[in-house]
Amino acid sequence: AGGPFVGFAVALTDEGTYTVVETLQGGWDLNGASPNNGNDTRTCSFTVNFPQDLAHAPYQCTFTNTQRGMVGVVKTVLNLPPSGTLAFSFQLREGASPVANGTTLETLLANAGNGGVLDFSSKLVPGNTYQLCESVMPGWMTTLGTFVPAAFMPPDGVPPNPGVDNSTLCADFTVAPGETKVIAVDNSPPPGGRALTIGFWKNWASCKKSGGHQAPVLDQTMALAETSGIQIGSLYLHGSTANPDIAPDCAKAVSLLSKQNFDGKQRASDPLFNMAAQLVAAELNYAVPAYKCPLVTLAIVEANALLTKYGFNGIGYAPKLTAADATAANNLAKRLDDYNNNRPSACL
Repeated sequence: AGGPFVGFAVALTDEGTYTVVETLQGGWDLNGASPNNGNDTRTCSFTVNFPQDLAHAPYQCTFTNTQRGMVGVVKTVLNLPPSGTLAFSFQLREGASPVANGTTLETLLANAGNGGVLDFSSKLVPGNTYQLCESVMPGWMTTLGTFVPAAFMPPDGVPPNPGVDNSTLCADFTVAPGETKVIAVDNSPPPGGRALTIGFWKNWASCKKSGGHQAPVLDQTMALAETSGIQIGSLYLHGSTANPDIAPDCAKAVSLLSKQNFDGKQRASDPLFNMAAQLVAAELNYAVPAYKCPLVTLAIVEANALLTKYGFNGIGYAPKLTAADATAANNLAKRLDDYNNNRPSACL
């Protein structure tokens, strides 16, 4: 690299076109070769004609390469390495954005065993944009992350994706040729961290209807809410302090989070059921506890009062919702949804 030309010990005794090719080294990209035929720009190509080229100076081929980069993470909790059973999942992604999940290239776990130091093995193209993403549990804060992947629906980014799991936060980065970029990420535990959406809570449960190997965070949080439980009007959904990983009312909570009644009927167009879904998530976030503010606390109280007024029992309610109360339910659902998505408007 950068040295003098290296000569082949072969005389060019025949007329015709000659080519020189490079065997590419791992972790490098071949940008181009010169001279070339204009079609294959990564192969050196030249033509010898006799007798005019008998006295030609040695033909010279120049190959230009770029070394790929890499990325690593130094993970801390309150500026100290992870300890005990704490573990934090990081993904290296490409193509992630507020309207797309992108492609996960690698997933690594930061914990006490590795001291929070991670080295991704993927070789990265300099100048290309990649994303480092972290799975952040409810009530936690992280210094990483400027966007939630697929939080908004393409093509124009509106309206927000109602089913998004906002536990994943991503940040864009690039690497220079040959660089190993190290990204420092610090987390702080509850209380007062991020709230998470209905899309998170219904999938991180022992009775989830989706696939995957998510931990039963919903069940564990319902156990934290004992002995009173999660209030939904005059209903109370209970976890188990004896067995925190399996909540007795897990299925009821997941049904409401899915905007279904306890009989499995879809009720997403019903203002009370739509509000109840956001209320369950908000009360779970409060139980962690995630951040709180007076207007959200008031919205939780008013939402429970409205459900109680109509005798909401998870299957139906009576009497028929008035137009004024339908508007109230929609407004409360909007504020609780803003809270579960960590939008500043929730507390304004």
